[in-house]
Parts: sequence; C-alpha cells; structure tokens
Amino acid sequence: MLPRGNLRIGRVGLDVELNEPQFLGYRGTHDGRQLNISGYLRAETLEETQLLRNELIAQIGKLVTVAYDTDDTLNGAAIITDADIDIRWTDGALLDPGYFRFEINCEWLGSFAELEYQSLLSMVSAAEDFDTEPSFWHSPPVGARAYSAGGAAPSLIERPTEDGPILVAYDIPPGTHPTWSVDPADYYRGGVELWAGGFLRAGRDMPMDPADWEINGKTIRLRPAVSSPGVSNGRFELAVWNGSDWESWVTFRISWADTSFIPRWDYVTCLRNDPEAVTVRLVRDAVEDQASTAKHELDITIRRGAHLASFVYKFDGAVPQGHGVYRSSAAAATRPDGTASFIRFDDTIDGSRWFLGTPKAFTAAEVNGGIIANDADQVFPFWIGVAVDDADGNGEGGAALAQQFVGQVAESVRAVMR
Repeated sequence: MLPRGNLRIGRVGLDVELNEPQFLGYRGTHDGRQLNISGYLRAETLEETQLLRNELIAQIGKLVTVAYDTDDTLNGAAIITDADIDIRWTDGALLDPGYFRFEINCEWLGSFAELEYQSLLSMVSAAEDFDTEPSFWHSPPVGARAYSAGGAAPSLIERPTEDGPILVAYDIPPGTHPTWSVDPADYYRGGVELWAGGFLRAGRDMPMDPADWEINGKTIRLRPAVSSPGVSNGRFELAVWNGSDWESWVTFRISWADTSFIPRWDYVTCLRNDPEAVTVRLVRDAVEDQASTAKHELDITIRRGAHLASFVYKFDGAVPQGHGVYRSSAAAATRPDGTASFIRFDDTIDGSRWFLGTPKAFTAAEVNGGIIANDADQVFPFWIGVAVDDADGNGEGGAALAQQFVGQVAESVRAVMR
C-alpha cells in the first residue's frame, strides 16, 4: 500500500498519497497570495468521494485553515476560491481503484507564523421584557493562546469540552474585537459541528431529514428526538459535556395554542455552519390550524463555548395565546423570586442543573416544568441552559446564563498579520 498523509482543508480531511512526486503538489507565490494544491486521495467508495467534493465546494469563499501532517510549511490560513475532486479517477496506469484526482485553488492569507485571528463582535443586546443586564461573551478555539481584548479586561473562565478545556471571556465591554492565535491544526477544536446523514458537514447543504441531524457544540449538543427510526416526534433533546463524558439527554417539546404540542417536523435546513456558531431551521406545516395556510418554524443556534442553546419559535398564522416550551415529561421547576426571566428545574440530572428562559413576559408552569408566553405574538424566543455540577456564580448558573443569552453576539472571524 502506498504511504499516506493527512491534508486538512477546513473541515475536510483528505487521505493523500506521498511517495511519488505527482501524488501531491502545491504551487504559487505566497507574495502573490495564490496557492494551488493538487494530487490524489484515497476514498473507500464513490459516495465518500462525492461527499468530500461537495464539502470542499461548500467551503468556497470561507476562511479555512490548511494543516498538512508531513509538511508544516503548508500550514496556515486561506480562502478557497475553487475546488474539485474528479470522480472519474477510479483507475489508472499507476493507481489502484479508489484513488481520485483533486485540485484546490486558494487565496493564501498567510502561514501560522504570520497570522493571528480577530473576532469581529456585534454587541447588540437582545430585546426583552425584563431588566436583565447583558453579559457580552466570546470563546476562541480550544488551544488558542495570546487572547487579547485590547484595553478591556473581561472575566475569564474555562469550560470543559469534548476536545479539552475552552476559554470563555464574559462581561466584554462593547466595541471590543478580541485577537487570538491558534495552530492551524487546532482551529476547529472546540468548534460547533453540524452532523447529518452520519457525516460531518462543512457547508449548509445537508440531507433534509428532520430526524437525522445533530449540532455538537462540544460543550453542549442537541439532536431531534424520534418516535421511531427516521421519524421526528417534534421534540428535541440536549446533553452537556461534564469534562469526562456526555451526560444524559434531556428532552423538551413546544406547545402551540395552550395544549397542542408540535408532533413532528417536516423539513430541516441549515442557515449557518461555522466553527463559531451553527443554526438550523425546522419547518412544519400547521395542519392543526388548516393545511397549508400557515407554518411553524423553529430556529436553533449553538455557539462555541456555550452552556446554552438559543431558539426562536415562529408561527405565521392567526396567533393564539399559549405558546410554550416544556420538559417532555412533567418536571417540577421554580421561578427564582417569582419574577426572574427563567425557571430552574428542581431536579438535577447527572448532577447538573437545567434552566429554561425567555426574554418575553411569561407564566411559569412550575408543576409541569415549562414556560408559557403571556402575549399572543408570532415570535417566541427562548433558551435552554445548564450548569455543570450545579455550579452557580463565575459565569455559571441561571442568572449568568440569562445575561449571556441577552448578551450573545454575532461573530465573524478574520485572519490578520501579526
């Protein structure tokens, strides 16, 4: 068998051949900021090859890191301008079946030694009916060092992730755009991942199967609950990483018009897929009202480093009162001081405490463990969060998570010269 190396282009790992000059080559002048990488890769099936091609193409125009485990001079950051895998290359004079020609063209941004990264943060607090003070927060990848918020001095904590401890900076002053450095091979560690059809997805194109997807935020993850294999039951479930393992799944469901629970979702699509955040949208025809006259939508977002997931439920028909969200089975809950913007569930699950909140005025269903919107609005935002080991204070616990929900920021990352 020919010796191999691993070339990672963004989210996509290519199993490439090494021992012949034509098997992997790259050319271009870094001064001209153009880079061409071409060669042959090994794939087990045609389906796998097509998936690799689609996921490479999905990253065109995105900032990606390049990491090659046999030549670190190629390690750095780039923007893919063109990519292809020739799926016709299943055989050849020098190749066994299963080898495919690939070519990737990039705008080269710089090497690991040249670059650091800057997170551009849009600090606009969410509208709400309470007086929650926003806590603007941000989290770079696992392994990031030299984190700088300029003259600002945010509070720093570490949260456990599946990839190792991740830095979370909170109470960041408005107008701050932190810089940080990380090895290109570590750029995606601790980043939010979208899985669908059994594969990690690099772009927004994914199978439209509402029963087969997952957002793995490495701190917290979320997936649809199913009534039988391949059938969505309208519910969704979350789990938290406690530093050594994923804890038990906790399931929630959405009510519509007081007592009607959404029984399933018809479609799922991806709105954003970046290491900093993933957002998916679930859609259902509102047959409870009248077929095809309205629809239910649920947008779900998980951000890197978060201990909460954000949701926006929308109903575009005649709006009844009674939109709400509950644990899937009755679970007693308490609304702190009777006026907080969240409820805390009385039970702990594997030692961790779960919370459910909203920026809208609501009534707490403390016996059944839910929240019910007071106003008949078409839009109902809410959040679900968790405190690992029932921690409270130093950026954890219900009050801190409520502040972090209001203080979530839109983030885009750019590479800048040191």
